[in-house]
Amino acid sequence: MHTGVSINSFLMNSTTLSASDKMTTSENLAMIDQGSGEAIVFLHGYPMNKSIWQHFANELQDSYRVICLDLPGFGENPAIELPLTVGDMAEAVSKTLDNLGIEKCVMVGHSLGGYVALGFGEKYPNKLNGLVMFHSTAFADSQEKKQGRNKSIDFVERYGVSELSLIHISEPTRPY
Repeated sequence: MHTGVSINSFLMNSTTLSASDKMTTSENLAMIDQGSGEAIVFLHGYPMNKSIWQHFANELQDSYRVICLDLPGFGENPAIELPLTVGDMAEAVSKTLDNLGIEKCVMVGHSLGGYVALGFGEKYPNKLNGLVMFHSTAFADSQEKKQGRNKSIDFVERYGVSELSLIHISEPTRPY
């Protein structure tokens, strides 16, 4: 188990939250919010942020309200040291959508974002008009995938997120 490393430390330097600083219901996740109409919500994968969806947002904003969220601990959101579950992330997404006045949406999740979208659908099925899994699965991770994730965490602890991000960009299929 890896302790003392926040999710956000993989992506940027920031202040770490303690348990008493956990997001409140009045706070929103960092987002891109463009257009109007039926809402489409995009959730990024690991170790990405909301910016991966900017092209989609630009293309869809003339017909839809497009919301691209940074998941808790990622992108422009504060770092989180707490054990964080997919259910916790789904709850943070739900609170943000409630604060934006969005009652129903189509949710698109990439990788980790797909797991969060599934968790959202399980907890809040009446808030979904549709669910899209993009490079994600409804099945539990295999041992091989879990080992790969742990290797990624070890790599970040040793070399930092900058190196991991460079590898993802320049050599997306390279093992760590």
